[in-house]
Amino acid sequence: MISTNVAKVRAESIESSLLHGIEQGLPNSTPFDPRLEIVTFMAESVPGTTQRPTQISRQLALVAKHYASLSPSTPALLPSPPFPSNEELSLPETQSWLVDNLLNRESVVHRNERRVRETTDEGSELEDAELEDESASMWKKVFWRRVAKGIEEGYSTRASGGVDVNDEEVHEEILEAVVRYLPAQPGPPGRSLRRYFWGPIKDMESWKNVTTLEEGKRISEGTTGLRTWHACIALSNHLIHDPSLVTSSDSIIELGAGVGLLSLVAAKLNQSSKSSKIIATDVDEGVLQRLEKNVELNNLETQVKVSQLNWNWASNPGSLPELENWKSKHLANGSSRLILGADIVYDPTLAKDLASTLAVLLQEDSASESIVRPKPLALIACTIRNESTWINFLQRCHECELQTRLVPLNSMGDDGIVGGEGWEGEGEVRLINITAP
Repeated sequence: MISTNVAKVRAESIESSLLHGIEQGLPNSTPFDPRLEIVTFMAESVPGTTQRPTQISRQLALVAKHYASLSPSTPALLPSPPFPSNEELSLPETQSWLVDNLLNRESVVHRNERRVRETTDEGSELEDAELEDESASMWKKVFWRRVAKGIEEGYSTRASGGVDVNDEEVHEEILEAVVRYLPAQPGPPGRSLRRYFWGPIKDMESWKNVTTLEEGKRISEGTTGLRTWHACIALSNHLIHDPSLVTSSDSIIELGAGVGLLSLVAAKLNQSSKSSKIIATDVDEGVLQRLEKNVELNNLETQVKVSQLNWNWASNPGSLPELENWKSKHLANGSSRLILGADIVYDPTLAKDLASTLAVLLQEDSASESIVRPKPLALIACTIRNESTWINFLQRCHECELQTRLVPLNSMGDDGIVGGEGWEGEGEVRLINITAP
């Protein structure tokens, strides 16, 4: 620890560089290990605050989830709560918690980044990976600047309320973090590792997680499939809320999987069962390569298979046999089937192809007629950016004689995955249940 005077001098120096405005952070990822006990705050150690101990613990745990996924797109958008108030930030217990649960886990970040680089062959790819450090640093720069500023203001607020804070100091490692990330500058969104956690907010040791390597840009390498979108977060939480949707299915196919978060979550939910086969599909070669890397990052190669699936096969009579061959190769006759898709209804020109593909995949096999099994089911989640695009897709489904039903999305609240916040246009998410007649 350092003296209060030195801490204030360093904080003022930092402020002179940063007070011109909170830079926009970039949506990137930093893995995070939550296996530490949450600090139990005693009422007598929280002078000048109105929060109950359990409330503060819950808020910090939720902040940890956001820090792990570097979400929202800039920490300036993280509301308070869950972000601690200035008075709460100034408490030694809060600062120690942040240091122990966030800063002291940076070694996990470096190990994963090295692993990504070690599996990369081309020099240009290595240069792209370096952007991850700069992009993540920019996000953390804004985060720790907000923390340090809040602590100083918290001291002033508590002192004005009659609390003696003369012997209290800003945690040295927090100040060091602010200085460490000070050189970070805004730049193009880079490649990043994100870790998504879910589980009881009061029991961090029980949290499960998946890691994805993503791009920060909405469109990268000519595709939107290299980052996670809001509807994918929503559908993932829907499955987490009701794991039986996954565990009761012999085969699970994700359409337009992108970086694969939905398939990875489904695999984690179904790890106790060896009967389910998850197939993550996309059409773009670059996306498929990223998808395979993310499956490997999570050691889920035995549960998740990656396969190319072109929706155009279904609407093109000459290519329809290719889809039928794909179906016979990957889906066993008579198997119960769940089809998933998140934020894949965004291009009206693809609506016919998508609906036709769903019609083929939802057809029951002749071998299943004598077997009592649930009908094949599709769950498609979509962020509504253009109502006419959504209506067009529903019309195409009806033309294919598919039955659609709007169903409520189950939310996990604080216990679920966080991510996808802070992007313009990320509004209402709708979920539909689609079956064949």
